[in-house]
Amino acid sequence: DGINTRRAIALPKEVSLSFLPYPGTSPEYAREGLRAGHQIMVHVPMEPDGKTDPGPNALLTTLDSATNIARLDWALARIPGYAGINNHEGSRFTSDREALIPVMEHLADKHVFFLDSRTAPDTQVVRLARAFAVASAGRDVFLDDVQTAAAIDSQLTRAEMIAREQGIVIAIGHPHPATMEALAHWTATAAARGLKLVTASEAIRLKTERDVRSLSAAR
Repeated sequence: DGINTRRAIALPKEVSLSFLPYPGTSPEYAREGLRAGHQIMVHVPMEPDGKTDPGPNALLTTLDSATNIARLDWALARIPGYAGINNHEGSRFTSDREALIPVMEHLADKHVFFLDSRTAPDTQVVRLARAFAVASAGRDVFLDDVQTAAAIDSQLTRAEMIAREQGIVIAIGHPHPATMEALAHWTATAAARGLKLVTASEAIRLKTERDVRSLSAAR
């Protein structure tokens, strides 16, 4: 809703914001986010496994590549000032190599990053994105599968632990009231706990560099 969307926009500007393309209010909220200094993403609807409806104009494995690219362009055109995308649903689409390849080619042409929401265990996003020189990394923590203060605080604690162990963590969540309440407090106190907030694109860059170092060390 508008109240919690504006609570998200009120978070520190390093918190990147992602907007679904089909709500009528999304373009204006994205512009508000831009004015507040946030990095903006398009939350692109993609085909899930099962019967969940990802919303209108979702990218589907059953459609030809031209139709999916047209749907992607529609989504991108709805959200002003975007720097990247992440997937809404998409457990089936992000696991389908053939369906993803045209998407990656298109994102490469547009110099747009793809943050993988990791809705599928066998997601192909990061591997294919990097093959097409699209900046990409997967989220590490989903904050609000369970929408209670205790559960969200537990996930934030987990995110902080990963950040301290690995140097970087990507956490995603929704503008639910409990999530916004937890994030407002957590982000306000992050610096005092020795944590630095960064944008989605910076987190992707840092995770990619870490992965390259790990691969080099393993050789």
